[in-house]
Amino acid sequence: AKKIGLVRSGTARVKIIALGEVKRINGQIQFKKHADLRSGEYFVQIGAFTQKYNGLKLQEKFLDSGYKAVIQKALVNGQTFYRVQVFVGKTLSSARRSEQALLNKGYKGAFILAR
Repeated sequence: AKKIGLVRSGTARVKIIALGEVKRINGQIQFKKHADLRSGEYFVQIGAFTQKYNGLKLQEKFLDSGYKAVIQKALVNGQTFYRVQVFVGKTLSSARRSEQALLNKGYKGAFILAR
């Protein structure tokens, strides 16, 4: 606010959304627009296991209930993890609702992933 001369008394809540970033390439300033994250394919990660069988059991539970559930294999610090992720929609708002529902059902640490 000081840089652009908008300092006044009082406070207010604000929301800042980055629309992109500026980079200097070959001496020229270029604007790189960020992807719109309000829509896309959203998943909620509900578990990560070192034993593949445990990941498969959780995946099967969601598949049997009619959900699209996938396992992403990841190598972290030399250890293999099997991450179980459930498709939760094509909008960020629906993903947030699903994430909260899964947290409420006991999937502690569940979080949204955009693809």
